[in-house]
Amino acid sequence: MRAAAQAKGWNILVITSDEHNPKILGCAGHPVIKTPAIDRLAREGTMFTRAYAADPICAPTRQSLMTGNYPQEHGQFTNAHIFNEKIRAWGHHFKEHGYTTACIGKTHTNNEGPGFFGFDYRGLAQRGGARKSWDPEDKKFYDASPDTRFSGMILENPEMEFDGVVAVDSVRWLKENASQKFFLHASFVKPHWPWDAPRDFYGMYDPARIDFPRQVAGDLDDDWMPRTLYQRASWDKVTEQMHRVYRARYYGSLSWLDSNVGKLLATLDELKLAGRTLVVYTTDHGDMAAEKGMWLKSVMFDASVRIPLLFRMPGVIGAGRKCQELINHVDLFPTIAGLAGAEKGLPANQTGRNFAQAVLGKGRGRDISFSVHGVRAWNQPPQEVMARSERWKFIWYPHAPQQRDQYVLYDMENDPDEITNVAFRDQHKGVVADHQAAVEKFLAGLKKHEYEPKLSQERIENKQNFQRGGEQDDQRPARAKRRARKGF
Repeated sequence: MRAAAQAKGWNILVITSDEHNPKILGCAGHPVIKTPAIDRLAREGTMFTRAYAADPICAPTRQSLMTGNYPQEHGQFTNAHIFNEKIRAWGHHFKEHGYTTACIGKTHTNNEGPGFFGFDYRGLAQRGGARKSWDPEDKKFYDASPDTRFSGMILENPEMEFDGVVAVDSVRWLKENASQKFFLHASFVKPHWPWDAPRDFYGMYDPARIDFPRQVAGDLDDDWMPRTLYQRASWDKVTEQMHRVYRARYYGSLSWLDSNVGKLLATLDELKLAGRTLVVYTTDHGDMAAEKGMWLKSVMFDASVRIPLLFRMPGVIGAGRKCQELINHVDLFPTIAGLAGAEKGLPANQTGRNFAQAVLGKGRGRDISFSVHGVRAWNQPPQEVMARSERWKFIWYPHAPQQRDQYVLYDMENDPDEITNVAFRDQHKGVVADHQAAVEKFLAGLKKHEYEPKLSQERIENKQNFQRGGEQDDQRPARAKRRARKGF
């Protein structure tokens, strides 16, 4: 496989979205959503059904993609930290292997510098240029939400909005570099809120007719962290009708994202590059999207922490295959390098592993996939740790106030909706002990970050504002809230 990949000189196109619930895909069996472009990748390639985020929140997990390391190791612990531009990432690696490289769109590094991160070209799309209009009925539901970020507007000229710019710039770059061996990371922000979309996509789904996730009363009672977040966010104030509107607009935003993915695939076809380009689609994390009455991410339910992951490599990767092997964000960089025959010189401190053979259907994935959230220091337990094995999902909340709140165990074979915590049943004591030991070994094996973690200037200003009696440090600045309400 390595010799064939090197001989053909594979191009690489990595497409990422933001906040894509992996269950909401046509190729995942969803009954309503329209995602023909991503479905095409599944039809012509391999889709992983047990892929997980390194951290179910934007910035830390994005840098895990770029480095093959966990947040404790690369140093961007939270959305408020800065990713040090000196860190060796996949832009550097593929450039050293003779690729012309580009990253167009979101990285969420919070870096105040130019932010090239080893890429030859860095496309910095700006949002907010498109003309927008409210749907007046929808706005009533947005205004009633306990979360002021929930909004969505109709885009009259979407090519001037962030994702439209990313698509246009990516198509242009592909055409200009068609004769080169290239690595392009096209990074979109949809279906992340605000759920802005062109008119046809915004109204594509009728809230009254879409599917709605089963709600089970009390199913958060024995899972401490999401129960706490549910109460803190006042999700109980969101009615089913409100959930349906939000979910329909999330779907529309997602279908618009898919149409932009389709533009990149069509460009490869037009340039006759599809047969020698490895295409990867994934996201940074999911979104609860009304499951269990919740929205957003940062919890260890599959809707939040599991990710869509698809590989297409014609003639090399099997078409129409679903792979149940466990794999993690940290594995993506080395696995792509392995598929392209470019594994030589991967960073020596990389925690991620090359699972190219699993992608090809000739090898195994991880025995256990780990995810973290709420990292405080590289050598201290984070707020949440998940260990996902073939059958079980074990979650540890080391800072929970009571010992009984610290442990969660879901039987993913018999309870895929993650309703019942069985951690304290006598017959599962051994399962809990084995997974706790695996978590402790995983945390102990993480490597110290090369550069001291640093908060972004915005976070520092926010903290200073809090110390002067302003809004709380764990909230977004007021100006960001105003922009969210306007739909930016």
